Amino acid sequence: MPHSSLSLKERIQAAYQKRIPQFHEAWTKFPAWKKSHSKANTVAQFIEENPVISEMVELEAWAEPERFTKQARDARRRRMLAMLDETRAPLEVVPVMLAPFSKPGAPIKVETRELAITAVEAKQTDPNFSWQKFANQHCRCGKSKHDINCKERIRQAAMELQALLKRLNLEV
Repeated sequence: MPHSSLSLKERIQAAYQKRIPQFHEAWTKFPAWKKSHSKANTVAQFIEENPVISEMVELEAWAEPERFTKQARDARRRRMLAMLDETRAPLEVVPVMLAPFSKPGAPIKVETRELAITAVEAKQTDPNFSWQKFANQHCRCGKSKHDINCKERIRQAAMELQALLKRLNLEV
């Protein structure tokens, strides 16, 4: 199915799903990699050599943003741990894979991620796109008048998404 017939959200989800087997395969190689490298080599180096691992962590936040609610964080952490256990990833990998849970600041909220995806699509098709106009029409913060904070929250999330899409060569 050509990407043009899929929404951006569907393309993000497809990219995420496509990487799941590659993610598993990468971690199955870790024990052999570790044996063939000096003790000075770190898990971070392994992840750098296997970018699908960090891609999965980043894509998950956009493919399945509902996993980032406060209630879902613990469940998501357990799923990540189960995936690491299933692939027999060594214990030293766990802190690296759980790093997104301890990033400074609050994670981008589900609603904001959804709005960012919609905004990125709208920006591509509307030559007169305005971040403030988009915020006024779509923001769900509950304010009677959506201010610069609403606009910036959506715009910054959209910029983060666009940077990820560019890094992963996913067309908008």
